[in-house]
Amino acid sequence: MELSVCQCCSGFVTQTSLHTTLLKRLKRFFTMLYSSMRSGGRAVFQVYPESPKQMELITEQATRCGFTGGVVVDFPNSTKAKKIFLCLFAGTPVANYKMPQGLGTENENNCTIQQ
Repeated sequence: MELSVCQCCSGFVTQTSLHTTLLKRLKRFFTMLYSSMRSGGRAVFQVYPESPKQMELITEQATRCGFTGGVVVDFPNSTKAKKIFLCLFAGTPVANYKMPQGLGTENENNCTIQQ
């Protein structure tokens, strides 16, 4: 007797619906965060993306909700010490504020600014 996927599983989720669910959750999170912050306020998150594409997705959702800012990477060439931070500004950043620089690199251009 052969069973099809539909007969042995009570339910399944496609990759597309997982992606859509993630987008909705991110949008809701960043929308609520943005609405609770004053203009020029800052928020910094240490994130653990599974891939560069996932980091791009997170950053894109934040900018769609009104944030500016970018990603700062500490120790980008290390597998153990590498840390990734999402630095967000609610609206326009405070005048004369610069994005923090990542640690552990000689190159000071290791942050990506999303405008």
